Amino acid sequence: RGASPKHNHTSRGAVNMSRPILNSADATSSAMDSDEDTGTDSGYGSSVKGPDTRWVPVCCTAGCLCHVCYIVLFMTYMVVFPLWCKWLLTAPMPFTYWGEEYPDFPRMPLMYTGISQTEHETAPQIEISPIPQVQSSCNYTCASDLRGYRTSEMNFDIALRMNSPNLSNYSHTTYPVILTSEDFEHWMLAADRRDASPQVFFDQVTSESGHMYASVQDRCAKPKASTFTDHKAYVIACVSWRSLKDLEDLDGDDSAVPVPPIGGGEEDSGWTNEDIAAKCDVIGGVCGWPCNSDMPFISIPGCTASGHIDQAMLDALLPEKPLGNVTVQACTSPDTEECVTSVQPMSQWPCHECVVRERDERRRLRRRLRRLAPGLTPPAGLGGGLPGALPGMSLDDDEDADEDEEDDEEEGEVKYRSLPRFLAKYTNAVPPKDMDIVSSPKVHILAAHSMEGPWMKLYDPIDPESDYLPPTPATMPAQKDTYKTSEEEVRSMSLLASNKLTLSPQSCFGKRGPMYIVACAVNQSAYDDGSQWQNSKDKRFSPGQKVMPPPFNDRCVAVAGRCGHACEPHSGNHTIPHCLPNGYINMSSLVGPIPIQYNRVTPVFMFAYVLLFGFAVKTIMLCPGIFQPYRRCHYYSPDMTTALKYILVVGVTGGGDEGKGTMVRNTIGMVSGLPPMCRCRFVVANNEEGHRLEMLTCWEKFCNVIASIPNFGGLTYEENLRQFTAMWCEETKNMKLDSVGAKVKQLDPKILARLCGKTTFARIQKEGGWAKYGAQHLGPLEAAINILEQDLGTDYNKFTPMTPHRDYVRDWTPPDVRSTMLRMHFTSRAKPKEDARNIMVQHVAVGTWYYKVPPNATPKDWLKLRENCHEMVYAQNDDDEVNVKVPLRSSHGKAGGLNFVDNYITIVNDRPENSYGTEQDEAPSLYAIADARHQFQP
Repeated sequence: RGASPKHNHTSRGAVNMSRPILNSADATSSAMDSDEDTGTDSGYGSSVKGPDTRWVPVCCTAGCLCHVCYIVLFMTYMVVFPLWCKWLLTAPMPFTYWGEEYPDFPRMPLMYTGISQTEHETAPQIEISPIPQVQSSCNYTCASDLRGYRTSEMNFDIALRMNSPNLSNYSHTTYPVILTSEDFEHWMLAADRRDASPQVFFDQVTSESGHMYASVQDRCAKPKASTFTDHKAYVIACVSWRSLKDLEDLDGDDSAVPVPPIGGGEEDSGWTNEDIAAKCDVIGGVCGWPCNSDMPFISIPGCTASGHIDQAMLDALLPEKPLGNVTVQACTSPDTEECVTSVQPMSQWPCHECVVRERDERRRLRRRLRRLAPGLTPPAGLGGGLPGALPGMSLDDDEDADEDEEDDEEEGEVKYRSLPRFLAKYTNAVPPKDMDIVSSPKVHILAAHSMEGPWMKLYDPIDPESDYLPPTPATMPAQKDTYKTSEEEVRSMSLLASNKLTLSPQSCFGKRGPMYIVACAVNQSAYDDGSQWQNSKDKRFSPGQKVMPPPFNDRCVAVAGRCGHACEPHSGNHTIPHCLPNGYINMSSLVGPIPIQYNRVTPVFMFAYVLLFGFAVKTIMLCPGIFQPYRRCHYYSPDMTTALKYILVVGVTGGGDEGKGTMVRNTIGMVSGLPPMCRCRFVVANNEEGHRLEMLTCWEKFCNVIASIPNFGGLTYEENLRQFTAMWCEETKNMKLDSVGAKVKQLDPKILARLCGKTTFARIQKEGGWAKYGAQHLGPLEAAINILEQDLGTDYNKFTPMTPHRDYVRDWTPPDVRSTMLRMHFTSRAKPKEDARNIMVQHVAVGTWYYKVPPNATPKDWLKLRENCHEMVYAQNDDDEVNVKVPLRSSHGKAGGLNFVDNYITIVNDRPENSYGTEQDEAPSLYAIADARHQFQP
């Protein structure tokens, strides 16, 4: 606070004096509570008598009740606090803080920790590939990226197969996590979903549901199958565990039934329903009007709303063959390598245009024949080779050879509309109990216009010797060559294990030797929960992070582990703890009851010790209050003020709603708090932080009103002052900021009359009997009120800034300093202009206004020193090792303004004219703050 004078205050708070009693004359001392209290109190005289309380028992007095409450609270504190400290150490730790010494790892609620707790004798929940013992199966380059050189640390690929039927009821998607350890106590994370393939999650949870056969068929159906694109159609997938040769052997001479075309054309041989029953082991199919038709499904017998053939009709074709389920789906695009299936029914499947093109050899031969002389016979077979001869195969020579080149492409191809590309899936597969079956089933896609057949194959075998290329989508380029592919290979279905993943870790597992590897399936909902990753930058694991040891069933919905000697030959696993002969970790070591975690850690113990030490200190401090009640004064006595040097009440105004009206209302309340017959100076200070000239002018006119209060009627000036300000406070106490604040442009006439004291002046003449004293005594007061009214009613809340770097202080004393102890002061400390270039610090820096304090300066020189202020700027030679540089505004805002008032009032009261000449000059002072936005009520 700069060169602040030393002072001594008893407290900093609101002054709470009794309401002034008008026309009172004498005062006596206030009795203090003691052990020998007589029950009677004498204080400042009052004509108001309270109720007779002599009948009230001594134990029911307010002091006694408060003392009893104190004892009860103290004893409660003595009991409850130690019990709370004990509970702090014995109560379970909140679940969210379990394992906080380890990096984040998604955890499940305790109610779900039993999911992975199954019978230990059952098969592993996750099948894990064995730990390799051969050097060639291990990768020793994983440490190169971490340390820059190779070590004995290694890793290897791991294959996982989920086989946990319980998960079907609890989890839809799980991610794989690999944990490793060398001693079963210290675990680390070695791999997660980022290292998994072909998917990053387990699609199925059991081997039965995870095994699926699939086959993506040709991009285009054969040209004769185009008849199914504009009429109702039944499409079935026939799955057989026999070879194509065996199926051909089942065909007899009469087995081929002609398929009658719609709209004319040649007939094609097909299968009857008896052939399907003999050749197919499982069938499934769809039905509808294809190619984005709007025909309703109800017009097709046996077709459901989802576009599938009724299961009862399919079962009629294959009685007593429950060997799995077959579904037929359409690929949304025939051009892409991967088949993305459509979710729409068959009637919404898009059809596409396909083309059959000549081979290059036949096209070149046809071009040469065009130039032969008329009448020559072309080679045999040139005009055929494709079902339905190609149109436009005329051998007449054209006049222009260039036109032959332009028309050649069109004459050598046939375009037609094809059904979409199909994907056949075979799930819950059960091979027939027959020795004559193949390793993988075959599938044939058949179509018919009715469920009675006959059924046409949608795809023909590829013939490399044909003069025509296989059908391809028109949007794809022509094939350059056709490789000889067997029909057996094309129609075979591939096994897709959707419950199987392979992980190729990037980080090391550890050093070669005994090792534990645990596969943990983390539920997606827990993994994606943001609250589980509070200490991680990303919602993901960090390779190599530490992991809390087992049990793992609070983090894994399925878990299993392998053990063995990694990358070194060894006879067995019997020397490794927790390891079974089959190479798996004993499940009882991986899962089990989750131990409750408590707060019994060193930081909590230290915290409890500190609390108990504070409890002991507090007990020692509060214990004496049990035996002796709090001593206090019952009533105000003027003698109390002799123990104070002065009482300071400060009202601070700044900006916002703190304008002239706010200051006047606040000052009225502060002045009305003057204690009766006060025997120390009662100082009312207005501190203006806004540095506005009009606020100073308004304050001076308010002081004129206070000075104009007359001394008459046998009462002292102070008594008339207290009577007038008490009534003035009653008139203004209900004024709100929206009526007198700085946002008001013009005061309401009624508000103005009450605020300036006009209504108070009229009321006190009537109710206080002042009217009988005439204009000779009341004229100056009325004139001062009119001047204050004029100031408040003109240019209300329009302000002019004062000189920024100058302090403004004004003092007011009563006309007769012996008539009252009231003193009033106005302070407005310097407010230099500041912008973004100023360095906001509490010492002298660039852009700071400051003044110098020499070593021999006294508090009396403070204001003079502040007048000689400067601004610290760049390149200014102001090196002074003798004088101390003090900021002009060491603290901003109202806090700095209060410090300024404190310093100034201390200096003023140390002046010789304010000396008491007694020990009261060394007494402490009482400091109070009256908020400018509220009004003190006496």
